Amino acid sequence: MAAYHFDKIEDYKKEKKSKDKKKKKKEYEDIQILDGNKDAEANLAISLTEGKSGKAAFFGEEYDVIKLRKIGEFEHTQPFSVSSWIKTSKDSVGVSQ
Repeated sequence: MAAYHFDKIEDYKKEKKSKDKKKKKKEYEDIQILDGNKDAEANLAISLTEGKSGKAAFFGEEYDVIKLRKIGEFEHTQPFSVSSWIKTSKDSVGVSQ
C-alpha cells in the first residue's frame, strides 16, 4: 500500500542505466521526486499547487508525467482500488485534457 501527499517536490539527478557494461562514465537524467521518495518521480514540468486536502500536483504541459513505483504488487485477478481527486482546467482550442 502507498499514499502520496505531494507535500514537496525536489530536483534529483537519476543515474541512467546503461546497456553498455564497458561504459565507465555515469550519465544522469534530471527529474523531480515527490515527498523525498525516489519511487515517486516526475518530469521537470510538474509543480505543486493547493489541492482538495493539502498540496496537489499541477500538470501544466500536455505530456507531464508522475511515475509511482512500488505501490502494490497484485496479480491481475486480485481486487484493488485506486482513488484520486482530479480537477481539470477550462479546455482551450488545440489543448487536450
